[in-house]
Amino acid sequence: MSDAPIQPFPIRDRLTPFLTRTLLTGTADAVLKKAPALPRSRANLYAPEDLSELGTVFSQGVLHAMVHRARGWERRPVLIGSRASASRMTTGRLWDVATGDCLRFSDGALELAEHVYTACRPQREKPDTQAYTRAVAALSEGTWTYPGDQLLAYWLVDPAWMHLTTGKRLDQLRRLLRRQPMLGLRLGPWVQAPPDPAALDALINGPTRTWLPWWIAHALRLWRTWEERIWRRDLQLHIDRRQTQAAWFGAWLDAIERSGFHDLLPPFMDHLRFMLGSLEALAAGIDPSDSASMHREHNGRTATPDELAEAAIDRVRHVFRRERESDRMRAREAWAEVLSCGARIQASLQTVRAIHPIDRDPNHEFLVELFGSDLGLCDPKPRRGETGVVVTAVRRLDEAGRTIGGRLG
Repeated sequence: MSDAPIQPFPIRDRLTPFLTRTLLTGTADAVLKKAPALPRSRANLYAPEDLSELGTVFSQGVLHAMVHRARGWERRPVLIGSRASASRMTTGRLWDVATGDCLRFSDGALELAEHVYTACRPQREKPDTQAYTRAVAALSEGTWTYPGDQLLAYWLVDPAWMHLTTGKRLDQLRRLLRRQPMLGLRLGPWVQAPPDPAALDALINGPTRTWLPWWIAHALRLWRTWEERIWRRDLQLHIDRRQTQAAWFGAWLDAIERSGFHDLLPPFMDHLRFMLGSLEALAAGIDPSDSASMHREHNGRTATPDELAEAAIDRVRHVFRRERESDRMRAREAWAEVLSCGARIQASLQTVRAIHPIDRDPNHEFLVELFGSDLGLCDPKPRRGETGVVVTAVRRLDEAGRTIGGRLG
């Protein structure tokens, strides 16, 4: 009778609970205070039941994160089909349109989980430090090919993020964000990681496409939580952040236009309306970080584009009052570049409207309906009887952006 191999690490007691907490709650409850190091060798590390349980944690954890943290319970319009021109529109929640095939994971997902665990545990001894260095380098160079791996990485990288943004690792991190466009959309503007059009096209035409309306919306919500932090940076860093935001925004709009999947536009429209709400708050003399004031009329009236621009220019002058006027102008131009992204969407609409209704494909009809009925704008919802929200927001932002950036016509 042979002896069963002794498992060198308590997977069920340490790794599985850590990953479960991370996927369920994010970074706040994922700190490891006392945790043993994973052995370097994977021999006898996982029992069959461990792998089965981790597979369940991965699939259910990703689905939970997408439903609760990415608001998969919101009803959003989605085009179903491998080609936009031959698609059909449906409106539903994430679980109504998402495919289970996206929740398959490779061995790369297991390695990702191990590296995140190692990066998040306290380092007490020299061997631990070496393992930590290897784990952080592996995360920065991570390549996750399965759709499930990419979804998992989006949520699991959170607790290890602070370890990836130090020193010489930034170049590796930028390459990672270019390879993984959703991580890039969420985090790229803060480390000046440029978008990769080929990777964007592959993602939009890949198996996770029907997940993207909720996924993109979650990534852009991080932009909003960091909006006020941009103003607390020095002028050059502020400009860099704005320029990279505009680059990612524009690259996604280009990729959506190439693919024709216009159902990916509503999250970007939501963000445009957030920016308009920020300008409205400034024009009304209200702190833009006060979410209760966003996207609302103040004192019973709506500010004109000139009033929005004047309030924005005043803020630039106040925040960067010690800088030269020419440098403040660069900050205004960078901010205006982001604000004017909506004009790109308006141009797409005009192109589609120029097509005779008989000749329009389903995705063309979707875009016209989207602008006409404010379909799919979930954050915030239009008031009862309110129409033309998108068109009005885009027009006002474009007019204000031109004045802020010092452009005429």
